[in-house]
Amino acid sequence: MTARFFADTNVPVYALDADQKRRERAFSIMRRRPVISTQVVNEFINVLTGKQRVPREQANRYARILLRRCDVVSLTPQTVERAIFIGERYQ
Repeated sequence: MTARFFADTNVPVYALDADQKRRERAFSIMRRRPVISTQVVNEFINVLTGKQRVPREQANRYARILLRRCDVVSLTPQTVERAIFIGERYQ
């Protein structure tokens, strides 16, 4: 059985980074179809259109690719509570 894992916003952002090593590491994670939250997608668009000054249309295109290539979960209070539990357990 393959373990599922969560990727934070930095992973897809680094997949577009100018630094080749950072980009390759990010792509190796993205190829494994990580779990991301809807919050990650929103933050990804925000980073691209803000700090990186990517045009909105292009950022949206990247976000749609992200939605297709990852398992996307919505954040609920139960999801957050489970994350807190896991964080405490593996601290």
